[in-house]
Parts: sequence; C-alpha cells; structure tokens
Amino acid sequence: SCGYNNYGQLGLGDTTDRDVFTQVINDVKQVECGNNFVFIIKNDDSLWISGVKDYRDSLPPSKNNLLSDFIKIQTDVKEIAVFDENIMILKNDSSLFCMGNLPKEIKSNSMKFQYVSNPIFIDSGVKKISVGNKCFIYVKEDGSTYYFGKLSSSSIGMSIEPKKIPYKSIDISTDR
Repeated sequence: SCGYNNYGQLGLGDTTDRDVFTQVINDVKQVECGNNFVFIIKNDDSLWISGVKDYRDSLPPSKNNLLSDFIKIQTDVKEIAVFDENIMILKNDSSLFCMGNLPKEIKSNSMKFQYVSNPIFIDSGVKKISVGNKCFIYVKEDGSTYYFGKLSSSSIGMSIEPKKIPYKSIDISTDR
C-alpha cells in the first residue's frame, strides 16, 4: 500500500486499507503512488490510474469518488514521477506531459495551483523527469535543465512556465 490516505486506491474499492498482500494487476513495469491514487505502467507501456477520480473530492472518501478498477489514460509511456498530487509523464517519444496540481499564478511571494485532471503537453526532447513538493524538474536531451512550480519560497524561484536553469545536468533526483 502507498500514499497517505490509502482510500481504496488499488482498484478494488472494497476497503480503505489492507494488511495482507493482494494481487491486483499483472504485467506491471512501474508503480507510483500519490496521496489518493496509484499509477502503473504496464509492460506494453500503457499508463493506468486507480483510486480517487479527483483528489478535490476525496474528503471524505466514499464509493462515489473511487475508481472501481484501473483505468487506462495514456499509451507509449516511458516513465512517470509522482509526489502527492504532482504528476509528470515521460512518453517514449521524449514528450513530457503533466497533470495534478499545476502552477497557475504568482502573486507576491505566493504561488497558486490549479488541479488538472487530464495530462497536458509541456515540452519535447525530454530525457529525465523528477517531481517534488510543488516543483517539477526535467532534463532535456541536450543536458539543459528546466523547472516550473515552486523551486524556492521567493518569487525568483517560482515559475508557471518551464524556466531554464543555467546549468547542464546529466541526472536529477528529488528527496521524496
């Protein structure tokens, strides 16, 4: 089990938590968990989600806002990165998509976020992704590094659109 709330997020919908391992799905290449949902990439590179349909409706959890099974949402997915409600999806063609809590506007030293329930295109030519608390970071194939969201608490470290960091990278990671 993963995530903080574990509200039936494994596609079974019959209980909010389990203390016994249960086989849920076969042929899984990668699993990533958010607060109220689970993403999987199957061996055929398809991306699936289970759990709460929209985290804004998750309190209190109920049968009405839980997916009853895993739902396929994309194909040709290479990898995903998830932190809470921040989701990055890297496709096999090096295109980057994001969903979840995405930055919407900056006012003074405060950033507002908007929940996006379907993946939206962000950039192409991406080779590595990483996501943290309200911060999305990625490395392009030429080694250039970009971020958007909240890199620091000052307005200088906040960006709604991808912003280039003045360093080349070969790898990135966040402390999840």
